[in-house]
Amino acid sequence: ICDMSQSSSLPKGNVLSPARSNMMQVPANITHVIFVIHSRLIEVFAGLLFDMLPGWRKRAQIVKTLDEAYQIAQSMVANFEER
Repeated sequence: ICDMSQSSSLPKGNVLSPARSNMMQVPANITHVIFVIHSRLIEVFAGLLFDMLPGWRKRAQIVKTLDEAYQIAQSMVANFEER
């Protein structure tokens, strides 16, 4: 869970390239990332990043609240344990 709920703006300068580089370095055992985002600007930016890294579309999800993120994470853990 990546809580970005307090973020409302992007850093100055080229943000896409470093963000893309960081996302490409996430270990393979991180199967899902849940972003908590309130800002529409940050949400649009994340969408652009996912467009640049199509493999992340299935590994990432954007939600509005931490409670929602926790519910999704708990559901994923329960599904994993059932296997």
